[in-house]
Amino acid sequence: MSTRSWLSAILVGTLALAPSLASVQAEEQGPAPMPSEVPGVAGPAATALATAVNVIYVPGRAMVCALGAGAAAVVFVVTLGKRQDTAGAIARDTCASDWAVTAADVR
Repeated sequence: MSTRSWLSAILVGTLALAPSLASVQAEEQGPAPMPSEVPGVAGPAATALATAVNVIYVPGRAMVCALGAGAAAVVFVVTLGKRQDTAGAIARDTCASDWAVTAADVR
């Protein structure tokens, strides 16, 4: 097999296993802590922390969105458009949420 075939096989395998791995990870983590148990940061420190986090988060989020869009395109092309809903769900899940951390998120 060529390198391209191997990469395609790995991508398809990863996409096939992703939902089951996510459920296993969620089970291992257990319940989320109550908001009253989580210490927070207030005032200008929250804004500064949010800005510092965004330096890494936003470019990382862009990479995840680009990979998701690429995976969605692959699903669309491989299925000849018959799994358009799946391709749309992949793109939506990787690209459609908050792209920046705000001070309210840090608190």
